[in-house]
Amino acid sequence: MVDTTPSIPPLVATPASLERLLDAVRVECPDLDFGTPLRLIEGFEKWIVVGDSWVARFPKSEAAAAAMGRERRLVNYLAGRTTAAIPRTLHVGGEVAFDVCTKMPGTPLWDNGHESWRMWPAARQARCAEDVGAFLAELQATLTIENGRALGCGQPAFPYPPSELASRLSGRLADAESERFLARTLGEYEVLCVMPDDLALLHNDLIPHNCLVDPRTGALTGVVDFGDACIGDRHQDFQYLEGLFGPELVEAAIRRYEAITGRALLRWRIALYHALAMLSHVAFAFEDPVARQLEMKLGWIRLLAGDPNRRLTTPDRGA
Repeated sequence: MVDTTPSIPPLVATPASLERLLDAVRVECPDLDFGTPLRLIEGFEKWIVVGDSWVARFPKSEAAAAAMGRERRLVNYLAGRTTAAIPRTLHVGGEVAFDVCTKMPGTPLWDNGHESWRMWPAARQARCAEDVGAFLAELQATLTIENGRALGCGQPAFPYPPSELASRLSGRLADAESERFLARTLGEYEVLCVMPDDLALLHNDLIPHNCLVDPRTGALTGVVDFGDACIGDRHQDFQYLEGLFGPELVEAAIRRYEAITGRALLRWRIALYHALAMLSHVAFAFEDPVARQLEMKLGWIRLLAGDPNRRLTTPDRGA
């Protein structure tokens, strides 16, 4: 059998700087507009240079480069199939490992530490939440499970499995109530049964940074970063909405999804995935050498554990 896996060009030399990264882009993409102010963003797995109409991404490792290749195959298939825009690849580096894609229209819901959308009128916030629900309905309709797997979408890498969460977190949370919440949540996670009909293509990282909006209307204009896309429980893609929107707007997103798909979602299961996502972020923060915002994330768990109005995530309580 012939190995058709594309070879990965050399990684950019470190230490990375805006000028060094731009030099690599200029060599291979001289026709891009370099006249506007450019920004350099350092992510966990890549450096990102943001131009006026384009974004260049440089992987920090060969594993990240391979993941970017899988992501490109997926987004090139998805482009134009959802109302909200999805990045389109413009160039793949040949001399250095990088790619250039279209910059999405709109403003991120989390923009340099600001969440100005929280000051929007209620109707504009509702429009945004409903558009997120519509996007998830459209996304899950774009691919069959078989085709998604053929494009490289495997099982979710996040949230972590029950055994890993237990080993990373047991005895390390802030208080006894948080420990009880961990034990209860893991117990529910271990017995969760996902039927084949509930499997779908997931974005799996629908955090505020990755959602772009028109601040004048609240419309969702673009979604970025499909690096965690996978095949999993369709409920899981709502895991971050509770922390983002709050109960009423989460419900608006769910209702919009249900109206488009004709499928009823289980609220207890969405709540369970939200709890698992927050616990997984805390587990990651414990292992992160920089310990990014560990205390804040431990606070998330205290809030979840101590909320008397939070419904239990058990099936016998209904939808």
